[in-house]
Amino acid sequence: MAPTATLSTLHRADGSATYSDAGYTMLGAVNGPIEVQRRDELAEEAAIEVNVRPAVGVGGTRERHLESLLHATLKDIILTHQFPRTLIQLTLQIVSVPEASASHSRWLDPLSCLLLLPPLLQTSLLTLLSASLPLRTTFTSTIVATRPADENSGRPTVLKAPIDLKALAKATSLHVFAFTGDRQLLLAESEGDFDVNVWEEAAEVAEGVCCAGTTDEVGEEEDVGEGMELDDDDDEEGGVRLDGGGLALGQAQAQAQTRDGGLSGWLKSVVQEKVRQESRWTAVQ
Repeated sequence: MAPTATLSTLHRADGSATYSDAGYTMLGAVNGPIEVQRRDELAEEAAIEVNVRPAVGVGGTRERHLESLLHATLKDIILTHQFPRTLIQLTLQIVSVPEASASHSRWLDPLSCLLLLPPLLQTSLLTLLSASLPLRTTFTSTIVATRPADENSGRPTVLKAPIDLKALAKATSLHVFAFTGDRQLLLAESEGDFDVNVWEEAAEVAEGVCCAGTTDEVGEEEDVGEGMELDDDDDEEGGVRLDGGGLALGQAQAQAQTRDGGLSGWLKSVVQEKVRQESRWTAVQ
């Protein structure tokens, strides 16, 4: 199934978004630029604060590590120099994760964070876009798993997301990549047993997932703006969502768009729909 996103779900935050993909659901909220405590104040740029909250219980080592990765990534794309001596505060709530059995505990260990990183990255970006904060670029993120090299081809097997839990249990390594809109590598995190050749294969597959459809063979942008619809079912929730609801045709269109345009094409269509919604004339009674 294609990812689904809803923008501006929380009305008391400057920006918010809900993101769901492969059994993971994340909710993000951002406030800023806001007043910052003097001890955290930066003279020439805005300070960034990232908080990750688990689905159950209180945060621990895994959440602190995720916060550090997200902070380093977002600091590279937010134009913080435009808001000196202020704070941009981002909160990410893990709403739900896929159920897993003990046989898959290697990669679903409580201290492992790679499976959570891509949806958190996507939610962070959508939340920043909802708040209309100035960014250097956009990015997309995905996870891939690898198996040992095949005896016939000599090349490792690389599995793209969404990865079945049974296939995940047999993987020897996991890799998370994030690419900017112009195909520049923004983040790379890996776990498991692999060599340079395996990593390069994984990076190539991840780039194809994230950046496919950004340009065609002659360098012209593809039309990836279809497959979206305005979420008018409930004014209390508001926002924009990818058409992945109960209609089979809508789900097929969403899947086709993600397949043909990659995650970057899907993200582009989300932004296009946000602009279209905000540019509408609203009748005043």
